[in-house]
Amino acid sequence: MKQPPETNSLCLSCRRTCKQASAVLIAACPRYYQGPKVKRVDWKQMALPMESSESAAPKPDKPTKER
Repeated sequence: MKQPPETNSLCLSCRRTCKQASAVLIAACPRYYQGPKVKRVDWKQMALPMESSESAAPKPDKPTKER
């Protein structure tokens, strides 16, 4: 099987398909099209209060005296 040639480091970050071999020295590429910058967000787990099953259940109303 034929091995694909190693790609140049500048071409690896480009979105175009015209990848050059790693042996080629590229200082700048006029067709370089960098991918969109994705903002990375580190999500943290929110602290939720711990409730027992008894306190989570609705409390019954106090019986009222009927006259």
